[in-house]
Amino acid sequence: MQIAVLDPILRSRELARRAICRLGHVPVTYKSMSELKARSQDFESIGMLLLACPRDPAVFQPLIAQAREILSRERPLILSARKSQFRVISVLHADARSTVVHAPSSFQDTYRILEAALLRRGVPVPERLIEWKGYRFKLDQDSVEFADTPIRLRPREFDLAVAFFRNVDRLLTREWLAENAWGEDAMPTSRMVDVSVSGLRQKLGLQTRLLAIWGQGYQLSGMNELGIGAPTPHSQHTAPRSGAMMSLANSVTT
Repeated sequence: MQIAVLDPILRSRELARRAICRLGHVPVTYKSMSELKARSQDFESIGMLLLACPRDPAVFQPLIAQAREILSRERPLILSARKSQFRVISVLHADARSTVVHAPSSFQDTYRILEAALLRRGVPVPERLIEWKGYRFKLDQDSVEFADTPIRLRPREFDLAVAFFRNVDRLLTREWLAENAWGEDAMPTSRMVDVSVSGLRQKLGLQTRLLAIWGQGYQLSGMNELGIGAPTPHSQHTAPRSGAMMSLANSVTT
């Protein structure tokens, strides 16, 4: 499913984009209603819209009306409201197709809001936990452990890691990684992708399994007990920046 995000704040759009990808769906983001209207080719493919409500009622009332008109009342809306707005927007706009939620302040909040919205509509979501050969990824928390030892990854590194673990033995091209693991605020070069993957390989102890495929991209080779090295001491330190992942919803389990 393609899930749209309409929010003027870059950080909020990026949190939503990452959460949508993590939940196995395709994000499309807009800074304003005018940008959404300008991209009319997107309308038919949008299955749900997360709309950040402005503070001013004189602005959010017509904004919600325009969103409903563009997407039709059949498409569900998630209306993200500040605490001071919540009751008013709930009374005026909550219905069978529109859900009003408190504006999220973190990735975990955003993930769980979207997860709940999908579940309410009977849309499958992935398990929050990926476990494999001693690795444990908590998808809603950007948290990973190896052999019960926490490994600190930055958001982009975490998204890259989950993409690889969800696509073992599949080639992921540099172009795909650049498009899906970097937000709208960055246009990474191949070198930037290489540096991020190299750092991830070292932190997770995957030196012999996260393979560079010359001229194409990277592939996480099917792992056996001898193929996984213990994460290096650097795994306790932070590095690179935020990101997202592929629209595959199947988690990897032992």
